[in-house]
Amino acid sequence: MNLINTNNELLLRLIGDILDLSKIESGSIDIVDEKFDIVTLFYEIFASYENRFVNNDITIEAITDLNRCIVILDRNRIMQVVNNFISNAIKHTIKGKITISLYYENDGVKITVRDTGKGIPQEKHHLVFERFEKLDSFTQGTGLGLAICKAIIEAFRGEIGFDSVVNQGSVFWAWFPCKVQELIYKKENTPR
Repeated sequence: MNLINTNNELLLRLIGDILDLSKIESGSIDIVDEKFDIVTLFYEIFASYENRFVNNDITIEAITDLNRCIVILDRNRIMQVVNNFISNAIKHTIKGKITISLYYENDGVKITVRDTGKGIPQEKHHLVFERFEKLDSFTQGTGLGLAICKAIIEAFRGEIGFDSVVNQGSVFWAWFPCKVQELIYKKENTPR
């Protein structure tokens, strides 16, 4: 029963990912802009993952120089991108650290997820954002997550990228242009 349930969940996720990617690429993506504090969302996402590493060889930290940043963006799409970045970091990091960062720069917000995982060989860098590409066939997933992230960022007219070194880790980032209604910086960068 557990195996059937797990496979059903994977199949539903695959179908959902394919439908999501098709909508985004056809231009029929619904971007629902709303006003919210992206710093609060950032710490909510961090807290949802923080409890997963209680007895593990992985630590997670959150870094931002922002105290408050009220933006008008699609909250759910931002969560989708960040969750994809973090879940990939978890899949590819056996021990070490995952750091998520949030900054305001160039009239937008930049979210970065850095890990100390196995990294991506240089010869496979061009495949990272391609559909159905899994750089490690033993890792769970469909190979659609990063393609969906790229399509979302392009729908926002933002930017997405990564750097990676084998056996040292990877850093994935996304920059969302946005309207900011309130911006308050911290006095210093402090990890949480």
